[in-house]
Amino acid sequence: DHLSTAPQPPIPSPHPWVKPAGAERESVFSLTAPWPIEAISIPSQVNYVGRAVPIYGPGAPVLGSAAVVSHHLQTSYLWNTLRVMEGASGAFSSLASREGSISFVSNRDPHVLKTLQVYDNIPEVLSQDADELRQHDLELNIIGSIGEEEAA
Repeated sequence: DHLSTAPQPPIPSPHPWVKPAGAERESVFSLTAPWPIEAISIPSQVNYVGRAVPIYGPGAPVLGSAAVVSHHLQTSYLWNTLRVMEGASGAFSSLASREGSISFVSNRDPHVLKTLQVYDNIPEVLSQDADELRQHDLELNIIGSIGEEEAA
């Protein structure tokens, strides 16, 4: 395999927010978040369940790796959990670079609280995936995130 013998670039040092974000992630992804939580109720037989959370401060540089993480969440954890196992018609993750936030949305979702719990589990899922993700899967997520940027 030519990729395994190719020289690897140096691993960049972590972004300055990594350590503080790790300490605060419980409040960021919980239902007791320090910002207002809104729910809009409409007469409908389907739910659209979403959550947006800040991950960067205003004006902070957003690394390309954040887009890779967003793509990975959409095509693996959110898709498999919300779409395949829980019956939503779709599951999405979107990085808003200018606002420094990431959002998660499911559509035609038969659940609300269960889906919010899925969103709450994202930090732990990412931590586990960081230890277990194969190089090939990482490369596919990089290529996929580049394709999403080009299509936008």
